[in-house]
Amino acid sequence: MKTTKILIVDDHPIFSFGLSQVLQSIFYESKILFSSSVKSAQAITDQNLDLDWIFLDLNLTDTNGLALAHYCHSQKYLCPIVIVSASEDASMLTKCIEAGVNGIMSKNANLLAIKSCLNQIRQKSFYIQPNIQSIISSQSIEPSISLSNRQREVLLLISEGYNNKEISNILNIAIGTVKKHVSLVMQLFCADNRTHCAAEAKRQGIIF
Repeated sequence: MKTTKILIVDDHPIFSFGLSQVLQSIFYESKILFSSSVKSAQAITDQNLDLDWIFLDLNLTDTNGLALAHYCHSQKYLCPIVIVSASEDASMLTKCIEAGVNGIMSKNANLLAIKSCLNQIRQKSFYIQPNIQSIISSQSIEPSISLSNRQREVLLLISEGYNNKEISNILNIAIGTVKKHVSLVMQLFCADNRTHCAAEAKRQGIIF
């Protein structure tokens, strides 16, 4: 059985230990690494290119945790990043989505929420805990992007984790047409990847 390698980045040792215990109950064969700062976390990611998961707090000893997300993306590390934060700052939570993280959870998330998060990300979909979505939605952002019916269908399938070939089969349209729709939709949402595109569409209330 493959060992799941996890990095927890948080400067509260008790919380880090508690989260590690929960994750060990989910991943029976696991190796958990710990960091309390972005600088040390960057060194760990550089030395452990086989990381399976990163669980990241926002408020760290040296800087905002999103700096690590940006760093991982700049280095093209593919490890899923899950924000685990007590923040209720809608603007900051929105920046997490814009940074292209794979999930956002509250520090009071229970075991069911954590499992839901992991399962959804495994299915190539973005996860956001409902109470956090409510905080972001409280900004009352009005949808500013107009999509055709076909573009909306493609966007929904992107958000559900389907690849271009699968979308082509589901909608019964040429894969070249799918690629054009995907490219246009990503441009409309200024997204650099499919996860970011779906997350931004959800943030703006265009899909749910």
